[in-house]
This record gives sequence, structure tokens and C-alpha cells, in this order.
Amino acid sequence: MAQRIVTVIAGVVTGAIGVSVPRLSYYLGKGDKEAYVSLVNRGSRIFNFFIIPLSFGLMVLGPNAILLYGSEKYIGGGILTSLFAFRTIILALDTILGSQILFTNGYEKRITVYTVFAGLLNLGLNSLLFFNQIVAPEYYLLTTMLSEASLLVFYIIFIHRKQLIHLGHIFSYTGRYSLFSLSFVAIYFLINFLYPVDMVINLPFLINTGLIVLLSAISYVGLLVFTKDSIFYEFLNHVLALKNKFKKS
Repeated sequence: MAQRIVTVIAGVVTGAIGVSVPRLSYYLGKGDKEAYVSLVNRGSRIFNFFIIPLSFGLMVLGPNAILLYGSEKYIGGGILTSLFAFRTIILALDTILGSQILFTNGYEKRITVYTVFAGLLNLGLNSLLFFNQIVAPEYYLLTTMLSEASLLVFYIIFIHRKQLIHLGHIFSYTGRYSLFSLSFVAIYFLINFLYPVDMVINLPFLINTGLIVLLSAISYVGLLVFTKDSIFYEFLNHVLALKNKFKKS
């Protein structure tokens, strides 16, 4: 249940990465490294612009999402939903570095080697949990996240060693959007302090959840406006252009 929720949200955004791979390969084939780097940086920034606040929002509202999406009998999976949401950020970076940088530069075998190693690490950690009679799914998810984080580290080291691309741009905006999204945590605790509710689907619960979502969205947009984020204004202009187009038609 928890994984299904996160997969639905992340799958929509993740498709954008796969779409850009042929164009990235085209730029490299032409020897246009500048256009390639520009597209990687822009694509990763747009991806993080959307996926990071979605992930942080679902991390904060994991139990609420489970309750709304499933029912009260699944409420115990709230922590899993939060962990899966955080895992989405790691997977996003793995996908960006693996697909857009290593794969397009012809290092498919290196991706395979690193992925197999991360898989073996995950298997080893899961075996340790199993033989120590630890059966809580949260621990197994944490070992998976640790393995995926190790894969990300391998990618970073290899990209830096081969000087395929400077990763500062990618991680600077990952950090920026993560910092903006941290405001959701403060909002969550503030709302629950001022307006506490039981984990039962009723009007107070819906008001509580709605306030958290609304104030988090306002906070994120407000910080984007304050920092004059170019991606936000580009997206806003597209929305306004579509609105005007529909008005004319």
C-alpha cells in the first residue's frame, strides 16, 4: 500500500528523465558537450523542483495518506509511506546520474557492476536482519535505502573521476528545494499542536490535513518567489499562457 502511493506519484515525474535520454545521446554524438550539460542540469533541476516537495509532503503526511488512500486498518503503514517517500529522492538522483550521465556516455557495464554490488549489499544486510529474527518491514526498507545510497555514492565517485560532468549544479538545487521543503515539517507540527486530531476520517481530520497541505504549498511557493526561482516563473508563465489560450478559445 505504502509503495503503491509513492510509485503513483513518482512514476508521473520519473518518465520525464527517460524522455530526455535520446536527446542527450544526440548532443553527445554531435560533440556538443555544452548543450548536453545544459540539458542535464535543466532536466535534473525541473525534476527536483517537483519530486522533492512531493516526497517531503508525503513524508510528513505518511499516516494521513495511508488513512485516506486505504482505510484505518492500514494506518500502521504510515511510517513505511514516509520512508518510501524519502527513498524516492535517492532513487531520483540514482536515475538522473545513472540514465542521463553514465548511460548516455556509454558506461552501461559500469552501471550493471555498481547495481549488482548494491544488490548484493542489500541481500547481505537483509540476511543479517533475518538471521537476527528482525522482521519489521521498516528495517528491510532502510537496508534497501542504504544500498541505493551506496549506488549513488558509486555514481558520484565515478562521474567525478572520469570528469563526465560537474555535479555541483545538480546537488545545489537538490539542497535548495530540500531546504524549502523542510518548512513542511514545521507546519505539520504547528498545525497538530494548534489543532490536534485523531487518526480517523472525519471533518476535523480533513481540515487538519487540508491546512497542512495548503500552508505547505504556500510556504514552498513563497520561498520560490522570494528567491526568484527561474523554473517556478517559467512554469507559472506556461500556466498563464494556457489559461489565456483557453479563454480565447
